[in-house]
Amino acid sequence: MELITLLGSPIGTDGLTLSFAVDEPAVLFDHRDASARTVPLGLREAGLTLLVIEPATPPKVFGDEVTAKEDALTSATATLGVASLRDVSVTDLARVRDRLDGPTYRVVRHVVTENQRVRDTLRMLRDEGPQGIGDLLYESHRSLRDDVQISRPELDLAAEVSQNYGALGARLTGSGDQLAVIALVPVGLVSQVQVSVDSAFAEHGYAQPEMYTVQPTESA
Repeated sequence: MELITLLGSPIGTDGLTLSFAVDEPAVLFDHRDASARTVPLGLREAGLTLLVIEPATPPKVFGDEVTAKEDALTSATATLGVASLRDVSVTDLARVRDRLDGPTYRVVRHVVTENQRVRDTLRMLRDEGPQGIGDLLYESHRSLRDDVQISRPELDLAAEVSQNYGALGARLTGSGDQLAVIALVPVGLVSQVQVSVDSAFAEHGYAQPEMYTVQPTESA
């Protein structure tokens, strides 16, 4: 697929994150040439933190589904006559829509739009700081939920409620079968978001999730 990923990804870059992480910045991975570089994030300066929300429900196993999606993407590159989906732009999507079946097109759309979201995030971090990337986080969540279809109702609830009660944005993250939501939250609103998520989970009959804040730091 040759993705570019920032702040980790639900498709297996967590080990790379641990290997290259440094204090404060995010890490940008380019899977085309296996390069990595740090990107100023500035959460502390902006008074922001990342709140991790981990549902207590047993994880769904996605092994076969992930393999099927990866096979579909490999087939799509051949059908579209490109070396990589990195060579397909967002504006190309309308043109290639009729050349792919529905499920394959949706996964292709996620890869193409997610690459663009990473580029937009880099630009936003440079021009406005981390407070400007909230919408991009939730756009990524919607794409993972609707196009890749690897989310679950309690994860969607966590993302939606956290945004409604103070988070600037939230998205699904993780790898394999260990999925969680990260929410970008002003430090002063963390407790409000946590209480709201707890209440929403109880109202829907879900077990209380584990929640904790994190900041980028040196790798182990």
